[in-house]
Amino acid sequence: MKYKIFTLFLLTFLVSSLSAQDLSISGYIRDAASGEALIGATLFAPDLERGTTTNEYGFYSLTFPATDTLNLVISFIGYTPQAKKLVLKESTKLDFDLDQGSYLEEVTVSANRTEDNVKKAQVGVINVPIQKIKQLPVIAGERDVFKVLQFLPGVQQAQEGTSGFLVRGGSIDQNLVQLDEAVVYNPNHLFGLFSTFNINALNNVQLIKGGFSPKYGGRLSSIVDMTMREGNKQTFEYEGGIGLLSANMTVEGPIKKDKASFIVSGRRSYLDLILAPFTPKDKKGTTYKFYDLNAKVNVELGKKDKLYLSGFSGSDNAAYTGANSINYGIDFGNQTGTLRWNHLFGNKLFSNTSFIVNNYHLSLGTTQGNYYAVLYTGIDDVNFKTDFTYIPNFKHTVKAGASYFYHTLYPASFSAKVPKKGNRISITKDSIPQR
Repeated sequence: MKYKIFTLFLLTFLVSSLSAQDLSISGYIRDAASGEALIGATLFAPDLERGTTTNEYGFYSLTFPATDTLNLVISFIGYTPQAKKLVLKESTKLDFDLDQGSYLEEVTVSANRTEDNVKKAQVGVINVPIQKIKQLPVIAGERDVFKVLQFLPGVQQAQEGTSGFLVRGGSIDQNLVQLDEAVVYNPNHLFGLFSTFNINALNNVQLIKGGFSPKYGGRLSSIVDMTMREGNKQTFEYEGGIGLLSANMTVEGPIKKDKASFIVSGRRSYLDLILAPFTPKDKKGTTYKFYDLNAKVNVELGKKDKLYLSGFSGSDNAAYTGANSINYGIDFGNQTGTLRWNHLFGNKLFSNTSFIVNNYHLSLGTTQGNYYAVLYTGIDDVNFKTDFTYIPNFKHTVKAGASYFYHTLYPASFSAKVPKKGNRISITKDSIPQR
C-alpha cells in the first residue's frame, strides 16, 4: 500500500512538473543597418510581465511558462520599438534587428516607486548611450565621454575645464577605466583637457558608482566600462571630422557580410604640423602632439561562437627647445590588446574567455649639448580570465568565473648617455633600461 501511494505521488509530481515546464528564448539584439550589437536593449513580455536586457555583447535570455502564444516588445533608446507575436513549442534561439527611429514619440515622465530602488539587483549603474553623447554640444570640436559623465548624479569635475572626475568623494586615481576589458591608465590628452577616447569608436559607456562586481577585482571609487564598436556588417562606411585641436577618421565595413566586420578609428592633433613650416629649427619653441587609434575585428564562427580582436593605442608627446641648447621632452600613453571568445552552451548559459595585455608608459627627458638623460616609469599587465553567466529564470542570474592577473611595475628607470646624433630629444621605450 505504501509503495502504491508513493508511486501515485511520484507520478503526480512528474505530471505537474511537465505541465509547468518552462520555455526559454535567447539570442542577440542588433542594429538592422549595421549589425552592431545593442547593449542594454530591452525585451519585454507584457502579458507575462517579464523582461530582460542584453549584456555587453548584445545577448539576451528570457525564461517563461509554456504558453500558446507569446507577445514580445523589443526596444532600445533611439530605435523604433518592435512587436512580435510568437508561437513556441520548445526553447529556441531568436535574433532581433531594430531600425533607428527618425522621430520622437510622446514622452511620459513619472517617478519610480521607492521600493523599486531597493528591489534592483544592481544599484549605482548608469548606461550612457553613445547616440545621446553625440547630440550634446562639443568643446573645442571634441565630444568627450568624461565631460558627459561629470553631469551625472554623484559625479563632479576634478578641476575646472578638465576631463577628470570624482565619484562620491573619491580621487581621480580611484576610478577604474576599462576599454574592451583592458585597463587604461591616465586616460587623458593635453594633460587632462579631454579624454583619450574617440567617441566614434565606442558602442557603449557604463558608469558603476557602487556595488562593484567581483569580476572587476575591487575598486575604491567607480568603474567606467567602455565597449568598442564592432563595425558595419552590411556596407562600408567612412566618417571624418575636423575640430579646433584635432582631426579624426573612421573606416568600417564587412569582411564577410553578416559574418565578420572591422572598424578602424583614428584621431590626431595637427597644430604641430601647421606650425612646423613656420618655425625655424634653430629657434626655441614648444611643440605638442597627440594621437589615439582604435581597431577591432569580429568574426562569427558559427551559431554558438564569436571571436573578437581589438586594440587601442594613444600617446601624447611634448618637446620644448629652450635657451642655451637645452631641450626638454615628455611622452606618455597607453597600448592595449584584447582577444575574446564568446560561446553559447544553450539558451541559458553564456560564456566569455578573454586574453588581455596593456601597457602604460611615462618618459621625461632632457638634452644639453652632448648630454642625454631620460627617466622612465611604466606599467605592464597581462590578464587571462573566463566568465560564465547562467540565467535559470527571469528572476535570477548566476555569474561565475576565474581570472589570472600579472601586474608589472616600473617605478623609475634612469638612463644618461651621449646621443648618437644631434641634440634633439627623442624618447622611446626601447632605448631605456626596463629594470
